[in-house]
Amino acid sequence: MRLFHQTKTQDAESIWNDGFRDSEIIMDDGCAGETFVGVRLFNDPIEWNPSPGGGDLLLAIEIPEDAISEYESVKNWEETREFFVPASLVNSYGPPVVEDVDPLAGLLDGIDLLGV
Repeated sequence: MRLFHQTKTQDAESIWNDGFRDSEIIMDDGCAGETFVGVRLFNDPIEWNPSPGGGDLLLAIEIPEDAISEYESVKNWEETREFFVPASLVNSYGPPVVEDVDPLAGLLDGIDLLGV
């Protein structure tokens, strides 16, 4: 399974040299916040949300689904799957690569622009 992780450009070199590190992530859905520890990964680059000022990279890594299924954060309202995976497990699958993503790809698919 191809998984994606957003990071700052200056942090990417550390990830390549030393591997991912566990982070504490607090998810707040407006009620009680839920705390996760690990590396935040998504199965779809649609979650790619670069900062307007730049300086972000989207990293990709291949990890078998059966190795990470227990770390999935289940959200019934989203199609994108999200995982909080221990860094030691993510690092065991090798260093990530930079993913080239066009956030506007497919935006105009299916729209008739002839009359515009």
